[in-house]
Amino acid sequence: CAARKAATVPYRCIIPHTTMPKQFRAALLLLGAAARPYIKIAEPLQDAVVYGEDDGTGQNIRGVRLVLHYYDLPDDGYDRLRVVTRVDRGYTNTLGPPLPDSTLTLSSRLGTHFLEIVLRDRDEPDGDFGDAATVTYDLVPAPGDAILREAGEVKDVEGVIRPRGDELSHAACLDRRERPIRVVLAGQLQLGGQSMLALEQARRLPLIKTWSGRRAFSLDFAFAIPPQPNRTTGPLEPLLKALDVPVHKFYTQIPGHLVREWGRGNTTNRLSSILAAARHLDDLAEDVRGIIQPFVDVVKGADIFSFTNHENHRHDDRTMVEAARLAGVPHILCEPSNLWWGSLPTGADGTASALVVPSHFAGRFWRERGALTQAAVVPPGFEAGPILRQETNVSRVRFGFVGRLAPQKSPGLFIRAAAAVGAAYRHTPLDVSFAVLGDGPLREPLERLAHRLGLRVTGGRYVSEERGPGTEMHFAGWLEPSDVRAAVRESLDVVVHSNVLEETFCMCNVEAMAEGKAVVTFGVGGVSEYLRRGDAHGIVVDTPSVAGLTEALLRVAEDSEWRRRLGAEAAPRVRGLHGGQDLSFDRMAVQYANLYSGLVCPARDLNQRAQDVACVGVDGEKADDENPGALLRRDEYWAAACGVARLLPSNDNPQMRQLLALLLGEATRIDRENVTPLLNTREREALLVAAAVAESGLPNTTLDRRGALTALAAQYLTKAQGAVDQAATHWEALFKLRRPVLNCSGSLWSYAVPDTAALVFMEDGSGGVLQMGATGLKLSNLIPDRPSDFEATPGKLRHAAAQFAHLASTGVELAPSVVDALAPCSVTSLDELASSYADAAERLSAISQDDETDARSLREVASDAVLPVLATLDRGVHLYMPRSMDSEAVLIDEQTAAKATADFERINLCVIDGALSDHALTHLRKQLVESTVWYDAKRGHLGAYLEDGIASGLLLQVVEEFGAKLPDIVGPKRLVQAWGYKYHGQEADMGIRPHADEGAVTVNCWLTPDRYNLRQGSGGLRIYNASVPDTMPFLQANRDFRAVRKHVEHADRVDVDHRQNRCVVFRSALVHETLPFYFERSYDAYRINLSLMYGVSDWRSAYQSSPDASA
Repeated sequence: CAARKAATVPYRCIIPHTTMPKQFRAALLLLGAAARPYIKIAEPLQDAVVYGEDDGTGQNIRGVRLVLHYYDLPDDGYDRLRVVTRVDRGYTNTLGPPLPDSTLTLSSRLGTHFLEIVLRDRDEPDGDFGDAATVTYDLVPAPGDAILREAGEVKDVEGVIRPRGDELSHAACLDRRERPIRVVLAGQLQLGGQSMLALEQARRLPLIKTWSGRRAFSLDFAFAIPPQPNRTTGPLEPLLKALDVPVHKFYTQIPGHLVREWGRGNTTNRLSSILAAARHLDDLAEDVRGIIQPFVDVVKGADIFSFTNHENHRHDDRTMVEAARLAGVPHILCEPSNLWWGSLPTGADGTASALVVPSHFAGRFWRERGALTQAAVVPPGFEAGPILRQETNVSRVRFGFVGRLAPQKSPGLFIRAAAAVGAAYRHTPLDVSFAVLGDGPLREPLERLAHRLGLRVTGGRYVSEERGPGTEMHFAGWLEPSDVRAAVRESLDVVVHSNVLEETFCMCNVEAMAEGKAVVTFGVGGVSEYLRRGDAHGIVVDTPSVAGLTEALLRVAEDSEWRRRLGAEAAPRVRGLHGGQDLSFDRMAVQYANLYSGLVCPARDLNQRAQDVACVGVDGEKADDENPGALLRRDEYWAAACGVARLLPSNDNPQMRQLLALLLGEATRIDRENVTPLLNTREREALLVAAAVAESGLPNTTLDRRGALTALAAQYLTKAQGAVDQAATHWEALFKLRRPVLNCSGSLWSYAVPDTAALVFMEDGSGGVLQMGATGLKLSNLIPDRPSDFEATPGKLRHAAAQFAHLASTGVELAPSVVDALAPCSVTSLDELASSYADAAERLSAISQDDETDARSLREVASDAVLPVLATLDRGVHLYMPRSMDSEAVLIDEQTAAKATADFERINLCVIDGALSDHALTHLRKQLVESTVWYDAKRGHLGAYLEDGIASGLLLQVVEEFGAKLPDIVGPKRLVQAWGYKYHGQEADMGIRPHADEGAVTVNCWLTPDRYNLRQGSGGLRIYNASVPDTMPFLQANRDFRAVRKHVEHADRVDVDHRQNRCVVFRSALVHETLPFYFERSYDAYRINLSLMYGVSDWRSAYQSSPDASA
C-alpha cells in the first residue's frame, strides 16, 4: 500500500490494524502518531482545461467529473469520516458521513476554478485547508458550444430603452420645476466600479443647469452602516464631501423580541413581507417602523432612490425598496451589480421603475429571464481627455490582464496562453512579458499555476522569482482605479480580456482602448456592443479556448504595425468618433440626467413643448396680457410665440403652425447671432420644436404652404444640428416640390413657376396687419408666378447633355415618374435626353454671342424638338443623396487642428490635406458628378447650392464635423451657404475672378482626382492678404472683379495648388480667385470644388491685418 501510495497509483488503501506489519506499527507508535486518513484528487488533473457536460439549463453550468482517491482509511470508525470541499476560496460544502463515492459530478460555471478537498472526522471542526488536496482547472465551452454574445447589430428588445446621451431630453421641464430633481444613491463607500460611477454622477450632475441658470439636480449618498464598527467609512466619503454631496449613514437593527418572534435567520424576509403589505408608514407597528425610520429620514422628499443590487443582498435590498416606497419616493431604480442566474434583481417584478444596466445585452438578459421592470441602458464611462499618440516599441510587447482574480473572469486562460506565447519567443530578440493588474481569491492558485507552467513570477505574494529563466509574469496586485489606467497607459501594449462567461460590459477594455491599446477578447456579453469579430479596433477571438487565445496573442506580438493600428483606431471609437459609441463620463452623466428627468417629467405633446419653450418666465407673463401681434410689432418674439402656441389648440391649421414655427425661429436670433445654439439651451430646443411644428403642418395643405413649411423644417434642423439625415430629407422634399420634371407637351410654352413660399398674416391688435414669410431661399432661375423664360447658355446645355450621357454609361436609368412625364415626347432614356440637349445647345449656339456667358431663351429656337429640354431644364431628373456615415466624415486629428489654427491665426488661412475620409470624398464627388443640380450658369463654370439639391445627409455631416474638428476657426458658427462649382469651360479659363464674400470663414475642398489635372499648379486658389475697402458695397466686392483686382494688386498673396481632398480654410472677407486651370476635357474630369461658408459678420471689418501676414 505504501508503495502504491508513493507511486500515486489510484487506490483506496485501508490498512487493518491486525494485518499491519509489526515493524511499521512499532515505528508509528514510537513517533506517537497514527496514520491519518487523507484524500487525493485524481480528476480533473492539475492545471487541466476541461469542457464538462452542459446541464441543459442554459446557465453556462457544466458538470465536471470529479474522481477522489482515499488513503489510510481506518478499519473502524470509517463511518465517522466526512469530505469537506471549498471552491474558489469561497463557500464550503460537507459530504458525508458516510463518505461519498469515489466518482462524483461537480457543477461549476465556466471560468477558472480552484478546488480544495480534505478529510475530517465527524466531530472535528472544519479548520483551515492547509492539508487539503487541491486542483486548479479551467472550465471552457466545448468546441461548437455557443457562448453568450451578440452575433450582429444590437436589435431593439421590448422593455429595453437607452436614454439619449448627447443632450437633455426634458430641459423645458427642468426649467419649470421649482426645485432640482433630488436623487439619493445608495451604495458602498469603498472604491469599486459602482461607487466610482456614483462619484462621477456627483461630479457632473450638479453642474447641469436649467435654462434659467439654476441647478437641475441634487444628489445625496446613503450608506448602510454594517455591524462591523471598522466599516463605517471608506475612501469615497471624503471625495463626495469635497463635492458638497451629503453622505447619510443609517443603521437598522431589529429588536431582540422581533428576532425571537420571527425566528433567527428569517428576520429580513419577514420584515420585507410586512413592509410590502403596508400601504402607509402609519400602517406599521411602532417597533417595525422604528427599524426603518433612519432610512426613511434619509430618502424622504427624494424624487428618485437608486441602489446597487447584489445577488446575495437581495432580501436586504427588498427591505430598502419597500421602505423607500412607504417613504413616498415616487421612483426607485435598481442597478444590478452583475448578471446571475436563478433569481431576478430586486424590483424586477415591476416594483422598481427601471433596472439600470450597462449594456443592451444585460437588459435583454434580464427581460428574457422574466423581468417585468423595463431596463434602461446606461453604459459606464471613462475620463475621456485628449487622445495621446502611442509610440509602438517594435522590440518589446507586454500583455496584461486587468481585473479581479475571480472565477468568472477566467484569468487562468490568460496564464496558460502567456506560458505558450512566452515559450514561443524565449529564444528570439522580441522581449515578451506579461502582467496581472488586480487581486482576488484566486491570486495564490494563479501565482502557483504560472510557476508550474514555467513563467517567472515577479511581484508575487506566494511565489516570487525576481531573477532566473523564463518569461516574466508580474503580479501587480490591487491598484487604485486611477492607478490602473496609468499602469495600462505606461506599462502595457496589449490588454487581454479572457472572460468566457457572460459579461455585462467590461470597463477595463474601454479604458484600455481609450489609451490607444490593442484589446484581445472573446467578445462575450456586453463587450460585443463595442467590439465584434472583424472590427479594426480590436481582436475578438472566435473560439473560447487557450489555443484560440494563444494564436491571437502570437499574431499581435508578431506584427507591431497592426498592434499600433488597433490602438490608434480604438482610442477615437470609444470617444464616439469613427462610428463608435461615446463612452465618456460626460455622456454617461447626460444619460443619467435624461433617465431621471424622464421618470419625473410627464410626457408632453408637441403643442405643450412649444408652450414650454416659448412661455418661460416673463415671456409667459407678457403673453398673458397682450395680443401676439402687438408683441411681434415690438419684436417680442418669445412672448409672441407663447401667445400663438396657446392659441394653437383652438385654432389649429397649417398657417398657424407656420406662424408659430417662424416666431420660434426668430426668437432664437440665430440669423443675427450667426452661431449654432449650444446643446441643452432654450434656443436649440426652440429650433427643434419649430422644425417639428412646421413638419406637423405638412399634411393636407396647399402647395405653397407645403413648400414654406418644408423650407422651415429643413432650415431649422440644419441650424440646430444633430439631425443631418432628417434635415436632408426635408431639403430633398423641398427640392422635388420646387423642381419636378414637367409633363412634356406644347403647353410648356405657357408654363408659369408656382409659388412655394406662402406668407402668413397677423393682426397687430391695433387695426394693422403684419406679414411674415419663410426665411429667404433664392432658388436659381425660378421666379414664382411668372411665365418661365427657359433661359440657358449653350455651354450649360452641353454640360447637361454630357451629364446625361455619363449617367447612361454608368447604368443609371430614368425614374418611372420622369419616364411618364417625358413619354408624350417619345423620350424614354437618358441617352435620348442627352441627344435632345445636344441638339438644343447647337440651336442656341447659332444665335448666341458667347456660349459660356450669353444666356438666351429657348423660346428663340422654339420647336417640338426642344420640348424634352423645357420639361427637364433646371429640374431634378436624377438625384444622388448619400446619407450620413456611422463613422467620421472629416478626418482632422488634434495635432492637425492645432497646426491649422496656428496658421489661421498667423496668415488668416490654413491648408489641410486628406481632410475628408475616403468614403466621404467618394460619395460627395459621386453626388456632385451625378446629381442634375447645376443650374447657375457663370463664366466657364456652373453653380449648385444648398437649397438647390446638394443638402445630402453626408454633406450636412461634413458641415457639422468641420465645426467640431476646427473649434477655434469654425466652431459654432452656423452654416450660411454651401455650394459646388464645376468648371467646364475651355482650357486655361480663368474661373472665378477676384472677389470677397460676406461670410466669416470659408472651407473650400477640391474633389477631382489629380490625374485629370494636366499641369502642375493648375486650378488652385489665390488668396490675397487683404480685404476690399470700407467704401466698396458688397455686391461690387463680389462682382466687380476689375475694381477688386486693382485694390489688391500690391497686396501679399498665397497661391494654393489644387490637390484632390485638399481643403483650404480662410477668412471669407479676404479677396480670392481661381487660378487658371488645365484639366482633361471629359465629363468625369471636370474640376469640382465644394465650398462651405460659415457665419456672417461685418465683412468689411472682419479682416484685421496681421503683422506676420506675408505668407
